[in-house]
Amino acid sequence: MRVDITYLEDTSNGDINLMIEMINIFSEQIIEIHEEMLKLLDTQEWIKLGKLAHKMKGTVSIIGMLDLATELKRFELLTVDNKETEKYADYVNRFIFETQEAEKELQEIAENLK
Repeated sequence: MRVDITYLEDTSNGDINLMIEMINIFSEQIIEIHEEMLKLLDTQEWIKLGKLAHKMKGTVSIIGMLDLATELKRFELLTVDNKETEKYADYVNRFIFETQEAEKELQEIAENLK
């Protein structure tokens, strides 16, 4: 399992409706984030890409994807220094894959909460 909703449960004080709402927000936003990351990668806008990675660290942490949050921090630091640009596509592709899989898990969790 990629997600651990313990933090989500804590922040929502166990409010099932709030948890479902937060899961739905994640699901809606993640598609836009994927598209934006791919666009920034394509146009080589490294600083903006790093800022987006920074923004997503908190989002993935909320759903318990701490390893991915660590990777995003590493990626963000690389973009700030414009280092190892040949690896940026790998970071973006991993982020997309992991969050797509997490989204599937979260939808299943949401269904079970109802």
